Amino acid sequence: MEINHILQNSYWYNYIRQENPKLIEAKIHEEFIETKQFRIHLDIFGRELSENCKGNVIMIHGTAVYSRFYAEFAYLLMQNGFRVFLPDLPGHGHSSGNRGHFTMQLFMDTMKSITNYIKSNFSGKIAIMGSSLGGITSLYTAASNSDIDLAICHNAAVFNEGHHKEIAKTGPILRLVIPLVPFFAKIFPKLKLSVFKYLPRELLVSSEYGNKLFDALLNDPLLADKYTLTSIKTQMTEPPKCPPEEITIPIMFINGENDRLFSVHFMKSLFQRLPNPLNEFHMIKGADHLIFQENLTEIVSHLIPFLVKNM
Repeated sequence: MEINHILQNSYWYNYIRQENPKLIEAKIHEEFIETKQFRIHLDIFGRELSENCKGNVIMIHGTAVYSRFYAEFAYLLMQNGFRVFLPDLPGHGHSSGNRGHFTMQLFMDTMKSITNYIKSNFSGKIAIMGSSLGGITSLYTAASNSDIDLAICHNAAVFNEGHHKEIAKTGPILRLVIPLVPFFAKIFPKLKLSVFKYLPRELLVSSEYGNKLFDALLNDPLLADKYTLTSIKTQMTEPPKCPPEEITIPIMFINGENDRLFSVHFMKSLFQRLPNPLNEFHMIKGADHLIFQENLTEIVSHLIPFLVKNM
């Protein structure tokens, strides 16, 4: 993959691996949703789909990135008959808000605004899905939003159960500092820390393509690569509205076999707490963390049957 020196609005072309990015861009319909606090940027794929639409899918981005990091995936999902909504979370991408400053409750409020928008303008069931922090946000949304009919989580965690200790990988100095974050967040709520201090490159990617992708990310003008202490605190302490044992909608967990942040063992232990017999767990063999970019064809082959069966 060659890294192109192109305009900010087209920088996401660097994350397209197989398809023609201009063809993808031609299918994007942009909207902005006004909430009480923020202006949320939303890309819609398949807005024109009507009676042939198989359902609505909200795709939530991961830490530091933004919606168009997943544009190729959304394009393929649209080609399979789904209407796909990709929001930039507050403080990310083209949405308003202090860069990298949020709480999980703010994300839940944002998801409620997005589902309200979908229900007011489109018909059909609504699935929530996401990757990494987006996968966790999907699980939290499934626990709190009655408009959601099913969920797909690439990675998941319950923050108030100490799961950040399983996910974040820190050196000896930062390991001593992290437990103090909830205290210092009260004094310096908007003080920022690089996300790569606790999510280092070597744990995110290992392949040649993955490393080129990571290099592209580091040069992306829309990357929110610093999170405030408030944002880090929320990922250490904030509970979902109900525990996993009480989330009754169908949920798929999906994980890379070699994911060094969210191990298969950790994900399976959380998955086993979910009660619905329609739930599914899929492991992508040989995959690292960025499965929606590095293992796109295989991901789609797993997701489509689950979506069709439950929508």
